[in-house]
Amino acid sequence: MPSKNGGVARPSSEARGKRMSRVREIAGSSGGFPIPDPQSWPAEIRAWLRDIKHGADSGSVAIFHDGQNARVYCEDAVLALALFNVNPSQWDVESGFPVFTFDPARIDAYRQQLAAYGFQVQIFDLASDVQESRQTRARAEVVDITTARARLEQKAKGAIL
Repeated sequence: MPSKNGGVARPSSEARGKRMSRVREIAGSSGGFPIPDPQSWPAEIRAWLRDIKHGADSGSVAIFHDGQNARVYCEDAVLALALFNVNPSQWDVESGFPVFTFDPARIDAYRQQLAAYGFQVQIFDLASDVQESRQTRARAEVVDITTARARLEQKAKGAIL
């Protein structure tokens, strides 16, 4: 929905209301997909997702990928169920909350679709985070505690003299 200024037009509040109504309708019927009661979703995952999204409202969707798989969790997974063609093999609730796992090659198409519906999409590349963590650990200096204590003792003796 391009606007006159070339950007993406945001749906009206009426359109957003209809969209959320449709999401609730699909989530309610869920087409045979199990959806645990959101009240029963573990508090830890809800808090983690809220922190990741920086407290953003329901107009924000977080997509995570590790290079091999992409995932959305909790309410974002339910939204994906409402908007995308989800295969039962991509749906998981064994941890007590919904998880939609999909091919990372679909991230851009899903991001565009979500943006067209007025959602802000945050994409988290877990593979690069892991790689950066490995690189940081590889660069970290290994210090022998015995040598470090000896150096501190020498410095202390030098300061006294």
